[in-house]
Amino acid sequence: AAPRVTSRAYFEVLVSGERAGRVEVALFGDAAPRTVAAFLGAVKAERGTLPLAGSIFFRCEKGRLLEGGRVRQAAQVVVNDELYFDYLGDMVPAKSVLEDSGVPHAERGLLTREVLRPGSEFGITLAPRPDLDAGKGHVVFGRVEKGWDVVEALAALPVETGRSTSEAGSVADEVFQAQKSFMIKLGKKIGDRRAYDTYPNKILRRVEITRCGVL
Repeated sequence: AAPRVTSRAYFEVLVSGERAGRVEVALFGDAAPRTVAAFLGAVKAERGTLPLAGSIFFRCEKGRLLEGGRVRQAAQVVVNDELYFDYLGDMVPAKSVLEDSGVPHAERGLLTREVLRPGSEFGITLAPRPDLDAGKGHVVFGRVEKGWDVVEALAALPVETGRSTSEAGSVADEVFQAQKSFMIKLGKKIGDRRAYDTYPNKILRRVEITRCGVL
């Protein structure tokens, strides 16, 4: 049987400053009560959570998974052996939600969360992902109900591949890789934070969640 929908929420997205649209999601509060509670806390910007509004979609594995909810102003810090997020001067507990909803990653459009990752980050499946099922560190907690065209538009944005357009192993490719390595090292040496903010499948546009709420 399909998991019961217990609540609904929405978020609106800007891409490079232009309105991309609104996504509405249904949440499985019976199957994943703690994960849904954490997500709704971020939607409502409850005290002790990182807010979803102002967070970004940051990574996309093409045809596999779109990831959002990253709060760039939040830095992880350790205080008295406890992990916190330093968010605009507030210390927010960095809590992980350990839960298995029992709902398989069997279709596109499912909301999923890495159980050991604290914060407000979440993913949207772009295809069935059985590799994320029970025991693989992810939990399904909802699905996209409206706004799939918005999700597809985000999934189509260019991403960081770490490769040049030249053939792998060619002289041009080797020059590209050498230049990239040099620029990253130089950036780290001079303290440019962008040198640390590079990773595979990084979305190469600013994709921001501007508004969100409970329906």
